[in-house]
This record gives sequence, structure tokens and C-alpha cells, in this order.
Amino acid sequence: MNALLEREIRSYLETKKALVFNDKRGNRNAIKDTLVKMGVRPQNIFLEKHFKNAKQVLLNEHPEIIVSEFQVFDDYGLELSRLQMEILNDITKKIFIIVTNNATQAAVADAAEEEVEAFLVSPI
Repeated sequence: MNALLEREIRSYLETKKALVFNDKRGNRNAIKDTLVKMGVRPQNIFLEKHFKNAKQVLLNEHPEIIVSEFQVFDDYGLELSRLQMEILNDITKKIFIIVTNNATQAAVADAAEEEVEAFLVSPI
């Protein structure tokens, strides 16, 4: 990657808050490590296994970046996307990424309807 572009990305991300919602600790930690390498400050990354805790972080911290599993137990990560859009004043500053092993056509279609910025199939 171009050094200038890399600096610009790091500069942009260093002020952002991120929420990682995933039921697998290894996935949460791998995503956190990636975000840190990209420039997000570790203290600005919130890792949550349970939906109600993730929702509370979203309501309290207003993270611009959310990396979520498509579905954890009976809860859907896309609900966080809807809530994020309601909370943020400028939806052009939101980044919502689904990381999942559920690559069914229905899951991809649901994500597309919610204007998810990226849909990644794990393991990544």
C-alpha cells in the first residue's frame, strides 16, 4: 500500500471508536488486532459477545465502526446497523462490516438491504 495512503487511513482511524460483536473470542481478538494495526486505538475498541451488551455500548459510545457477526444465537447483527444509523448524526461516517460463516443468499441479501459496507465470509 502506498505510504501516503496508509498514513491517511491511520490518521482517519485513530480518532474512531469501534465495536466488535462476535460470540467467538478468537474472532473478536483477531478483528481487534486488525483494527489496531490499521490505526484504531486499543482503548477505543469494544469487544462484546452478547447482543444486549453490544447494544448498550452502541448507545453509550456511538462507535463509527462496527464489525459484527451476522447472527449470534437469536440476535442479528444487522439490528446494530439500524441502531447505528439512528444514533450517528452523519451516516456517511458509519462503517458497518459483517464477518460471518453464514454466506447464504438470504444472509447476503439481508446485508445488502441494510447498506452494509462489507460482507466478509470467515474464516478470514
